[in-house]
Amino acid sequence: AAQQNIILNDLSARLVFPYAIISIVLIGLGLLIRFSKLPDIDDENANKSLSTRGDKENLFKHTHLVLGAIAIFCGVAVEVLAIDTIINYAQYTGLSFREAKYFATYTLLIMIISYCIGIFTIPKIMSQRKALIASATLGIMLAILTVLIKGPVSVWFIALLGLGNALLWPSIWPLALEGLGKSTSKGSALLIMGVVGGAVSPLLYGIMSDASNPQFAYWIFIPFYLFILYFAMSGYKAGKNVTL
Repeated sequence: AAQQNIILNDLSARLVFPYAIISIVLIGLGLLIRFSKLPDIDDENANKSLSTRGDKENLFKHTHLVLGAIAIFCGVAVEVLAIDTIINYAQYTGLSFREAKYFATYTLLIMIISYCIGIFTIPKIMSQRKALIASATLGIMLAILTVLIKGPVSVWFIALLGLGNALLWPSIWPLALEGLGKSTSKGSALLIMGVVGGAVSPLLYGIMSDASNPQFAYWIFIPFYLFILYFAMSGYKAGKNVTL
């Protein structure tokens, strides 16, 4: 026990310097934003030409916005779940911790690649809606392969979810806010609440994993991706007359 405490104290001490650097960088960014001259958001004229329905006071009357908030919930849920569970799942398939610990990094690197692809293709080559359809479809396919295929190869299907997951947020967000007019800022506040999905999905996965096994529990991905696909196919235009 004494030796363990010494090792833990040593590991904790190593965190001081990097966290100090992170704190300094964040403070610097905060000051930079504070003293930057940013233009005011004109909610009165935002998207006014696309829809006059932004004049409604009750946000929940914007059906596509509510569905968008749920889609954000689902998007963050699958994104967090893929990263948070992949190491334990890799060990479940028989990989050692030394091998498994890198898969979370692989998932994040794949997401970065997807972000870069999105920068150069959306919306110049592919619209947000088409990107969302592609991402949800890819997610469903990879989730099914993860559950059906045994062994360490299935871990790579979880890592590859990063390709689609990276584009969920930037695709859902503009579709959900389309045509809100002066309610755009309030609509954004509603959407941001969807990030709670990242706290809920690991708990649900844990319950399913305990009741069955870590691989079978990945069926939880399917309803999340199906809702995202629904939003991309028709939910984004519910309650409004906008053609994208």
